[in-house]
Amino acid sequence: MRCAIIGAGAAGCFAAIAIKRFCPQAEVSIFEAGRKPLAKVSVTGGGRCNLTNTFEGIRSLAEAYPRGERLMKRLFHVFGHEDAMAWFEAEGVRLTVQPDHCVFPASQDAMEIVGTLLRLVDRHGIRLLTGHRVARIERTDGGEGGAFGVYFAGEGLRPACRRGFGGHGRLQCGRA
Repeated sequence: MRCAIIGAGAAGCFAAIAIKRFCPQAEVSIFEAGRKPLAKVSVTGGGRCNLTNTFEGIRSLAEAYPRGERLMKRLFHVFGHEDAMAWFEAEGVRLTVQPDHCVFPASQDAMEIVGTLLRLVDRHGIRLLTGHRVARIERTDGGEGGAFGVYFAGEGLRPACRRGFGGHGRLQCGRA
């Protein structure tokens, strides 16, 4: 199985790592339009990287996600903030919870998160290609079987993938 992940942000890198852990034989490639993977992660939280929130004191998800309460509720049933905290801690990132219930790496350094994700991408043999802006994605199987081709700006078609996910979590390349 070949998977194309569009975007080397936190969600894209995390998705690629999860796919390789679930299906080690998969060929996973991350395509990033920019020159640096995880660029936004390196500056989030004032360079400290606010990973999540404990949600202590929040009575309803609508308070935290007024436009996405229903989606977040479904997603948190699959992988919630406790899961995210446990995942990073299992990878050696010590976390700290601030009085406002925001969760940061104890180092207060976003580059610890960037380094952790990039180390895992490398350890799992995931191809990370920067400077590859996706122009379009097309079915290459005539509508059967879930094969897609990825076209890049200024380039032609890349080999078809069987599955792919955008960093935002929506399926981009269908099912195998």
